[in-house]
Amino acid sequence: MLFYFKWLLLSRLIGSPLGALAVLIAGGWAVDHFTLGVLPRPLRGLNRWRRARALRQLLRVNPNDRRARFELADLLQRRRPRETMALLKPNLEAGDTDPGTLLVMGVACFSAGHASEGDLFLRGAIEEAKTFRSGVLWLELGRGQLGCGNDEGAHKAIESLRELLRARPGSIEGKVLLAKALRATGDQAGSRALCAQAWDDYRGAPAFQRREERLWAYRAQPWRIAPWLGLVASAVTIGWWLQ
Repeated sequence: MLFYFKWLLLSRLIGSPLGALAVLIAGGWAVDHFTLGVLPRPLRGLNRWRRARALRQLLRVNPNDRRARFELADLLQRRRPRETMALLKPNLEAGDTDPGTLLVMGVACFSAGHASEGDLFLRGAIEEAKTFRSGVLWLELGRGQLGCGNDEGAHKAIESLRELLRARPGSIEGKVLLAKALRATGDQAGSRALCAQAWDDYRGAPAFQRREERLWAYRAQPWRIAPWLGLVASAVTIGWWLQ
């Protein structure tokens, strides 16, 4: 409905319904790119789809290609966790217990609802290389534990995410997830302090990190989206007035 009112307003202003639609799509993408960053990037998604298709074709010809299995599993670990688990099972049976393989398998297990198995795989990866990718193992372990939705998982997530922040003190995502875990255990003051710290870190972060963690910063203090919502409300009001 909001999109319709904005389209109606622009159509009357520029005299072209198709032009108004193009402006809305391009403008919405641009605003998202410089603010929240939640919309998918079309070229990135297309490239991932094409690569996954090529890997599936390769595996139909040579199902024993463990490198192709791992790469495809890495692409699918969150969207298709059960397929990821099936892809990596032969790799694990063949002795591929490197941190990268255990990481992807652990994330897939958590995403598929197998929390105990996910915990086991990620802890195994941590034993192999505690500092792998600057603490990403602790990040995924904490995320998975927090996703269990119970007190035990939240307390475990606090420990894991604190380990992450020891390895990567500037992680905005880590601070926001830790704040969520603290809130789940009743520590409201600690949660608010971490959210404020996450926003301060975001404001002082280099440009590349701001692009990567923009959405997490707005999750820390969602009220900062209010000016953008005000612009949308103004557009709707004008649309009603023009009718």
